[in-house]
Order: sequence, then structure tokens, then C-alpha cells
Amino acid sequence: MRTRIARVLTSAGLLCASCDADSDSRLPSQRADLQVSALSHAPCSASAGQQISVNDRVHNDGRRPAAAFRLGIYLSLDSLIDAQDTLLGQRTVTGLPAGASSSATTPLTIPASLAPGTYYLGAIADDLEQVAEGDEGNNRRRSSSCSPAGSLQVDASADLLLSSVTHDPCSVESGGQITVDDTVQNLGEGASGGFRVGYYLSTDSSIDTGDVLLGDRSVVSLAQGSSSAGTTPLTIPASTAAGTYYVGAIADDLDEVEESDEGNNAALSSSCFPRGALEVTGAPLRGGGLAQGGLAAPAAPGRTATVAPERRSRASSLHRAPADCALAAGSILIHVHVVVQDGALLFAQVRAGAVQLWMRVEVVRAQPIHVFLSVAVTAGRTTALEWKVGSVRRR
Repeated sequence: MRTRIARVLTSAGLLCASCDADSDSRLPSQRADLQVSALSHAPCSASAGQQISVNDRVHNDGRRPAAAFRLGIYLSLDSLIDAQDTLLGQRTVTGLPAGASSSATTPLTIPASLAPGTYYLGAIADDLEQVAEGDEGNNRRRSSSCSPAGSLQVDASADLLLSSVTHDPCSVESGGQITVDDTVQNLGEGASGGFRVGYYLSTDSSIDTGDVLLGDRSVVSLAQGSSSAGTTPLTIPASTAAGTYYVGAIADDLDEVEESDEGNNAALSSSCFPRGALEVTGAPLRGGGLAQGGLAAPAAPGRTATVAPERRSRASSLHRAPADCALAAGSILIHVHVVVQDGALLFAQVRAGAVQLWMRVEVVRAQPIHVFLSVAVTAGRTTALEWKVGSVRRR
């Protein structure tokens, strides 16, 4: 009789054919049940593009283990969190036994394009619905942080731009000092926090933080639409080799401010020719006196010698002297061939139109050396070179 009743109930769908674990798991009460048991975030206010931190704990309150699933973290315009809100980030839970929990801290970045305003942060366990659960309605939770609970105030971002950078002089000795003037503006819709303006010396006209840092100045903050100007004295490292360098600046070179545009913070100085150039010469040597003889046909102090432009130079012995910063486009380059005898110390001041420059060389080798002095002058001006002191021979 008992067997007959079981068969009737089974055929009627009121009793399972075999009461094993697999058939029991089909019942809602026997499945996994994922819940976000704790959720918090910090800070309560941030700018678009800034990073926040989210702490969560997911618990399996069901009777069956849960397979792998995703926890989605969302940003909503209201306090009701669902999968239609903005997905801010996620983390994967590889599996969760019955009665077990999984906790994690997740760094997330607020989208730079997100409009300013008040939002709410929440999370949804198994937001892709990968796990069959006994209760699918208890998977979401709003953050308990801030006031009102779960709120996140998103502020407009700053946008720092160096609108002006200049330097003076255009030439300096190794170990010498220059002055940099700069103006940084905030073109963004929000205020910035404190940041640093770094000044750099580069071997090319592209300024980045990989160049030599000469110095910096600090800006406490910059409101929307405001600007900050500064004048900063800087010292060229004494170890800097003679040659042509470029001066530039980077606003917020330490990346302390979240900006809507991080690609417009660097600027090359607009001074000198070519733009941003700084000619670094060797530091003058002390003592030794000036040699006034020993060279064929020397030019006496104060004597003017007209020199024709020369197109070649020997790179191994080329010393480039700084040119006037105000030179116009279309200038020509004059090379002066100077021979210095053994042990002589040469000091020459050159005047070519409005351009003045000088050089100083001490020779310690047994053989005479050839020094090529480059002078840039505006086309059409007098190319007379006036040697104030020293001993030279024209080529």
C-alpha cells in the first residue's frame, strides 16, 4: 500500500522520484543565497577623475555553495541601486561556500566625464545573475558611509595650464643662475588643491619629468578661472656640460591634482632663439693671465676684423657662444676660427651688430688647438667682430 501511494504522489508531481542532494537543490530553500552584508566608501566628496576606496563584504546565507560570481559596484542618481545605474567597478569572487563570507577593498576611479552633483554608491552581489539563488531580491546594498547614507558628492575637475613661461638670460655658465617667470591658470570647472610647478632643463624642446629638475614653486590652491604667477631663481648644476638646452615648466608635476585634461600641463619657455633655448658655457677659469703674443697676425684689443661666413665647423672643438635672445627668423651663422697656442688663456668679447658674447679657454695640451666660435646675427647687419682682449688669428 505504501509503495502504491508513493507512485501515485510521484506521478502527480507531489513527491520527488529520488530524494538525493541534487533534487533537493532545485528547491529555493536549498540554494545559495548571496547578500552584501557590509558596504562603505571614502571619501564622501571627490572630483571627477579622482580615485575612491570601497570596502565590501559578501555573505552566502544559503544552504548550498555558490559558484564564481561578480560583485558590481554602482553609482546612482538616487538611493535605489540597480544594474541600470552607472557601473563604477567590480570584483570577482571565485566561489563561496554555504555560510562563508568574502571581504575586499577595491580602488575605483570616478569617470572624468561624470557631471558634478550628488550620487549614491551601492553594490550588487552576482549582478550578472550567474548563480541560482533561493532569494534573488536581497543581493543589493547601499553604502552606509557619509550623510545621507551612501552619498558621494562629485565635484567639477580643475584643468591646470601654463599660459606663460619665460626665462632670462639666454646664456649662462655651468653653476650660474637664471630666472624663470611663469603663469599657471585653472581652466577647469572646479577648484584645485595644492600643487607644485616644476622647472626643468631638457636636451630637447619636449619637456617632461624625465628631464633635469632645476627647482619648483608651490601653489596652495587655484579657484576656477583664476591664475597664479611667480618668479623663481634657479641654479644650473655645475656639472652641466656646455651646449644647448631648453627650459620649460610643468604644472602639477607630482600629479597631486585630478584634472579633466592631464595632457596640457607642460610648457616650453617662449624666450630666446630658438624658442626656449639656454646656452650653457663652461665656467670661467681663475688665474693664469692673458697671453698677448705668440700667434701669427693677432688682432689687437679693440681692433675690428671682418670675417666672412663659414659653413663648416669641427664638432670635436666647436664651442658655441650664446646668441641674442631677440634674433629674428632668417638669421645667419658666422664661424670664427681661433687658434690658441700651448698654455695660453684666451678671453674674447665679440660684438656683431647688437649681439655680444664672450668665451674663455685655457689650453693645457702641448699642441695648439682650434676653437670655432659661432655667432648668430640678423641678416643685413654688420658682421664685424671686435676682440676686446686676447690673442687670435683669423682663418
